[in-house]
Parts: sequence; structure tokens; C-alpha cells
Amino acid sequence: ANADTYSYILEGVGKALFTLLHDQNTTDSFREYAINRALGQAQDLLDEMEERNIIPSHHVVRQYVELLCTVGDIETANTMVLDYLQSTNDPTTWEEDSQLEMSSRSIYRVARANLESGNPEMAQEIGKYCSRHFIRFHSQVAAELQRQKSKHTQNHQYVAEDTKPDGY
Repeated sequence: ANADTYSYILEGVGKALFTLLHDQNTTDSFREYAINRALGQAQDLLDEMEERNIIPSHHVVRQYVELLCTVGDIETANTMVLDYLQSTNDPTTWEEDSQLEMSSRSIYRVARANLESGNPEMAQEIGKYCSRHFIRFHSQVAAELQRQKSKHTQNHQYVAEDTKPDGY
């Protein structure tokens, strides 16, 4: 077995889960069970890779990130991406045997998940490391930040108007 084998297995786990989550006949309790099982299987695969000294390829990381985003565990995905970006930008954190790779697609997926979950600030933070090929995404982040800023400003205007004394 090599990293590609684990990547294919993770992809299968993720696709099976995605199908279950989007099946209207799946009950909420079974969805929760399926999510926990998929995350457990993914962790078992990663642990097995570590035991066998197999370094996760960017394909393995991509499939794991996709699984995390599918189940809504965006915080773990954020941590993975930010830790990776810090380690690649700060030579003092490099480990000689650390060769973890992460593709721009994985970084983009996590940034997109943040935008979709209503966290445009984190989407912008992570998205700035995406390739310039993702221009449309950067425009969407800017638009969402502007929309939230406008909404915030409008909410403060309503509060200010409500607190004016009568007769004004």
C-alpha cells in the first residue's frame, strides 16, 4: 500500500458519506452515525499511514479536507491549512522529516467552506494563499464582506434611530 491507495480509500469514504447525507430517506440519527463512522474511518486510515511511515500525499490531504468540509468540521480543516501555511512560511517550524504537501485546491476548498458557512473573514485569510486563478472566489469574498459591513452599518443606524427622544 502507498499514499495513492489511502487516497482512493478516503475518497470512497467521502463519496459514500456525501451520498448518504444527500439522500432524503436518511434519518437524522443515521446521518450522525454515518458522519462519526466516516470520521473514525478517516482517522484510522491516517493512523495506519503514520504507523507504516507513509507520508500523506497532497491527494490524501485533499480527500481528508473534503471529508472534513462535507461534515461541517471546518475548524479542523482551518487548523490543518493554517498550520501547513505557517510551517511553509516559517523555516524555524520546518521538520526535516516533514514532507506534507497541500495543493491549492485543498486550500481553496477550506476557504470556500468558510465563505459558505458565513465566515468571510477566515475565507479571506485562507483565500489569500490561493492561486490567482481563483479571481472569482476573491470577488465573492469581497462582496460578502461588503454585504456584512453594510448589514452591520444598517443595524447600528436602526438602533440609533430607536434611541432618539420623542419629537425628533
